[in-house]
Amino acid sequence: MTSDGPLIEEAEGIKLSPKNVAVALAAGSLGGAVFALLGAPLAWMLGAMAATTCFALFGAKTEIYPGAVSLMVAVLGVLMGSAFTPDIVQQAAAWGPSVLLMVVAMTAFAAAGYLIFRHFGRYDRVTAYFAAVPGGFTEMTLMGTDLGGDAKTIALAHATRILIVVSVIPFYFRGILGLEIPTLPSNLMSTASFPITDGLILLACAIGGLYAARSMKLPAPAFLGPMALSAVAHATGWTTSAPPLELIAIAQIVVGTSIGSRFAGQTWESARKTILLAAVTTSLMIMAASLIGLSMAEILDHPMEALVLALSPGGLTEMALIALTLGVNTAYVSTLHILRILFVLMVAPLLASQIQPKSPPQ
Repeated sequence: MTSDGPLIEEAEGIKLSPKNVAVALAAGSLGGAVFALLGAPLAWMLGAMAATTCFALFGAKTEIYPGAVSLMVAVLGVLMGSAFTPDIVQQAAAWGPSVLLMVVAMTAFAAAGYLIFRHFGRYDRVTAYFAAVPGGFTEMTLMGTDLGGDAKTIALAHATRILIVVSVIPFYFRGILGLEIPTLPSNLMSTASFPITDGLILLACAIGGLYAARSMKLPAPAFLGPMALSAVAHATGWTTSAPPLELIAIAQIVVGTSIGSRFAGQTWESARKTILLAAVTTSLMIMAASLIGLSMAEILDHPMEALVLALSPGGLTEMALIALTLGVNTAYVSTLHILRILFVLMVAPLLASQIQPKSPPQ
């Protein structure tokens, strides 16, 4: 997935089972269809995520090909890039105060999470630190493991964080704030009526952006590269189209399935403590983001829901997709989450050196 979610199997080169992949996608598709019939917000992603998580925690071997996830994330990146209109690009210069607020909020979130994992979970300092920092799933797991932390605990904490944020935020907006979140963004065309020329431009943005970002070793390359090229294409007027709705539905299923598949190999008994502590820290982060959004929206001159999404500790792809579906400033939300990831990747290793236990003298 994004920097908040590429599968660990991709980094470790583990060979996946086609049968397990089929089970995961079948569960995800079924869950998405059920949620769509029930009229749930972001039904295809949330339904796939819920169904696959349940299958995984009850012992099913659910896996997903990282390459398929990257391709679907690239599709969503192109979709998010379509939000970068010329007017939005001109507004970006005024986002400085929001960036500063994000840095302060993420620092506070990480500090509070560390205290909870350390003192209530009794995890070692490195594990507690990397489980708490709201950064990328893969990066935090790999960094923490390299410094002596427990990889399974860190990975499970971040999987739980993303699962909870993506599950709670749409229903919070609908149930508490009374905002309508449709199953899919309302401005998408069907594949049958999609212009061929626009399709070729968007395909070039997806594939070219993915490979360019990987060659530049950017974080979240599957999302950032396609989004950047799509933003250029839309800001310059080369195209005004977004990917077709059927492809977006498939992308949501694959992304939701990949989130749920991270719980494969876990049982409630073995994962209970980590899941509960991650649930507590994530809930506190969501409540804090909501309070900040309510109190600072007018000062920063941004819609409250956009500020809440920008400060919520969810995945870059998922938060941007919620913003686009909700119809708030997707470019603003995406940009702040990109800067969050970059900030964490720069600062986390520096702070980690301060919390590592000192080696005894030889």
